[in-house]
Amino acid sequence: MFNLSRNNREHLNITFMVYIYFLVILILAVFIIDPSRELIADDKLIHFGTFSLFSFILYLALSIQNKNMLLKEYPALFSAAFASFFGLAIELYQLFIPSRSSDIFDLTANIFGSLFTIVIIKFMNKLFKKLKRISF
Repeated sequence: MFNLSRNNREHLNITFMVYIYFLVILILAVFIIDPSRELIADDKLIHFGTFSLFSFILYLALSIQNKNMLLKEYPALFSAAFASFFGLAIELYQLFIPSRSSDIFDLTANIFGSLFTIVIIKFMNKLFKKLKRISF
């Protein structure tokens, strides 16, 4: 068949994970999650966690890809912007579904989940670079 290099395999695996993640979020947002539940705190934590994970996967995908150097140079900025835009798109989409409702607090949890992960990633990158400089 064809031989994939290590970078291409990693890119293919992470791209596949991002597509599967999109599909799972879309299915959960539209079909499975019952909007009549009144678990407000749990709902916001779920939004925060899913968009935190989404931003992390997107950051990994953008940082290992080699096609667009701007995306590779600023993966944190683009993953936070895309995840926030995707959260906004989901909330706007829910305005048009009869059994769903859009909520500004859901959007806020989405954005904060994304930004939280990006801040943690940036902090860990600085910490690892600092540790690498002082190691033997």
